[in-house]
Parts: sequence; structure tokens; C-alpha cells
Amino acid sequence: MKMTDPHHPYFVAVKNGLGDLYDPEQSWAEYASDGEVMLMEIVIQIAPDHVTAAGWTGLLLFWDQVHGWTWAYQHGDSSTSQPAQLLTGALVADPADVARATHTLLTPGGPPLLPIPGSARPHDGHLTPELERAVGQETDEDPGDIDRPDAAALAAYADVVSIRTLSAAVDASGLPDITVGTGLHCAVSVWMTPEAGEALGHRLGLAADAILPLGLAAVGIRTTGGAAMPHGTTLHLDSTGAARLAELLNGSS
Repeated sequence: MKMTDPHHPYFVAVKNGLGDLYDPEQSWAEYASDGEVMLMEIVIQIAPDHVTAAGWTGLLLFWDQVHGWTWAYQHGDSSTSQPAQLLTGALVADPADVARATHTLLTPGGPPLLPIPGSARPHDGHLTPELERAVGQETDEDPGDIDRPDAAALAAYADVVSIRTLSAAVDASGLPDITVGTGLHCAVSVWMTPEAGEALGHRLGLAADAILPLGLAAVGIRTTGGAAMPHGTTLHLDSTGAARLAELLNGSS
């Protein structure tokens, strides 16, 4: 099952920091190969009203783990200029710095002042499962797609504690084919095969006809979303829901 992109929590944090400055319909993030490495990309379109007020045709912000934050303007034919650096310093700049640089970009006389310095948010060095995969083995044979320190800076925007706690509980339970990872618009997402979903329901004492994720309400787990599909079940949990599921798997009532 497809898991959340490693840099998705950072993308969400940057969007939240920008507020109404960006166009949600024209902004996206993906994790895809550029032919050499898996590139973590963020593309943010600045909202048209802000662009027009600043005298531009169009403005775009870009981020990836190779170049950091850059920006470009659009021509009348929708082609874009060569990207220029938006921020210096930390590769994974604090969203407040991204917002500050964007305000500078939109201010008369501001673009020549770019790039401005950016700093990373403090972190504890722990990674999400998705970022561990992206780091790889850190060898010549498997150098990974991102350095561990930069991956840790990205992990600062995920609920690593909830992910690690629930992952440990799932591993200790012995239930197979259940994967815990970074949440999509939530703290934690859980993916499982249909058979694993049935086994989880049985372990939690749910009725035989209970359908996940709705059936989890019977044991005090409130999900923020999810779906039961023929190929498997997905659960989206906030930190409270993840903690409750971990508690039940660990044998507490």
C-alpha cells in the first residue's frame, strides 16, 4: 500500500505558515524519481490576488532536498523564469522563515533582498519510517535520497512519538501485515491487509461484523478518517486515537 510521502508533514506546516498567501488548488508535493534519486518536491503557487497586487503575472515557490527553497516568476505565456534562491542556511527552513521570505518577495523592492537566512526547527534526531527508508543504508551501494541530519529536520514536523509508540505496540502484538507511518493530515496512518484488519478487530474484541475504521468507536478509538477497501484498510488517527490503540494492543483496557 502506498504510504505518505516522507516530506508531507513539512509541506502541511509550510502551507499553514503561509495562510492565505498560497493557492491550495495549484500547490502540491510528491516523492518521485528524477532519474537518479527519489526527489522530495514541493511546489507552491502564490495566490493570484497577492500576485496581482504585487505587480507580477505569477509566482511559484519550490523546495526539494537538493536545492532547498527557490522561487520563480511566470511570464504571460505561463513559462517560468530560472529559479532563484529564496532562503539560505538550513535546507529544511522553518515555515515562519518561508512565510517571511514570501512576504519579502511580495513587497515592493523586496525581491533584490532575497535570499534571506533561514533556520531549522529544533528536533530530537528521530525519523519517521518513511524518512528511514529515504535515508537508506548510507553506504556507497545504498546512499539514500537524503542525509540523516536533513531527514531529522523534516521529521520535526511529524508526530514521531505517536508513530514510534504505535509501531512498537503493533510489533509487540505479533499481528502481521500492519504498517504504521506518517499520517496524511493527521498524526498517524495505519495500513493493513483485509486479513490483518480482521485479526486486529478480533484482538480488540470487536463484533465479527464490525467494519473498520467505524467499528473502532466501540473500544474508544476515534479515527479522523480511513477506509475499508477490498485490497486493505487504512486508518487515520490523531495522537489520542493512536495512543488508545497502542494501549489496547499492549493489553490495557
